[in-house]
Amino acid sequence: MTLAPRRAALLTHRTVLAGTLAFLVLGVPDGGDGVAWPFMRATLAQPLEALGLLSIALTCGAVAMSALSGRITRAAGTAPALLAAVVLAGAALLGVALSPVWATVVLCFLAYGAGTAVIDAAVQAHVVSRHGLRSMSAMHAGWGVGVTVGPLLMTGIVSSGAGWRAGYGCMAALYGVDAAVLAWSWRAWRGEPTASPERAATATATSITRAHVGRSLLLFFLVTGMETSAALWMFTFLTGARGLGTAAAGVAAGAFFAVQTLGRVVLAATGHRVEARNVLAVACAVALGGALLMLALPGVSSVAGVAVAGAGVGVLYPSLMVASSGNLGERRAQSVVGWQVAAANAGAAAGAALTGVILQHAGVGTFPAVLIAVSAVIVALLLSAPRAAAGSPAAG
Repeated sequence: MTLAPRRAALLTHRTVLAGTLAFLVLGVPDGGDGVAWPFMRATLAQPLEALGLLSIALTCGAVAMSALSGRITRAAGTAPALLAAVVLAGAALLGVALSPVWATVVLCFLAYGAGTAVIDAAVQAHVVSRHGLRSMSAMHAGWGVGVTVGPLLMTGIVSSGAGWRAGYGCMAALYGVDAAVLAWSWRAWRGEPTASPERAATATATSITRAHVGRSLLLFFLVTGMETSAALWMFTFLTGARGLGTAAAGVAAGAFFAVQTLGRVVLAATGHRVEARNVLAVACAVALGGALLMLALPGVSSVAGVAVAGAGVGVLYPSLMVASSGNLGERRAQSVVGWQVAAANAGAAAGAALTGVILQHAGVGTFPAVLIAVSAVIVALLLSAPRAAAGSPAAG
């Protein structure tokens, strides 16, 4: 290997490592917030349902900044935009830790949503245009690790007597580590795209149309809505409709996340050998099959459906990102991915809330039917998409 290819490979490894760490850090508060909430609301004298206001603030900040992230990244550059977003997110978490009143906590969650949205969109736009499915899956596996570590970290800190504020301070410190790694990889985020040999051999020019963008936004809305709803309501379904005890349902819900992350790890290892669109089709079929098993199997046997659904749902998002935006080029990807992340954030909030309304009126036993219906719509949208518009190379 000559000097130039070796340098390009080194830069690729640095961006993937930094991006994976960034997503791991993003996942930690996502997992830790729920554990911290009972203690936070007691300190700040808030009712149980006030958590919804924090979710709204987080979503509003995320949706707004996701849509603007393309302009911000093009104007400032990927590395400066990422550094500013990391600092904002870390400062927001530190603000939560130090906040004496509820109103400040809400504002900090709004700021945190804005910061994380830029990180999410900027990193994915860079990776999807320069690397591909393997690297994208590695990053999302990192998020899976983070969301698994988050509850454990917050539980350990609260149980030690340090309190929820120390937990948020610790999560803010993780963004300091993130900033240091970003500085270490700074040069790798700059310059012209250095495509991998796999991408160079298989990439084709892709014309972008309003129909293509509109379809991809709807797909991200639905995919993320389904993923979030599954994560949020799985425990309720298993205890309320299948009669599992608290411990068994908790283990099953944890298995759902574990299988999700495992699927992403496997794809991170093998993603350079497969085409994103094919992975997406298989993932939809597996998720649909898991939901059907959940509907058909009684009692504890329905956990088999939970595991199968987790395997499918886990690789939907990274494969959809590469399949829909992998050939757009970096400048176009910065704009399109920003809007896709905005649609995903909106879908996460709307999907979880709408599913709750359905389960409230139709019963928690209808939860698999909701997953089946959403999966069917996703499959229909994918089948209606021209292959040229949705295809993507199998790049690493």
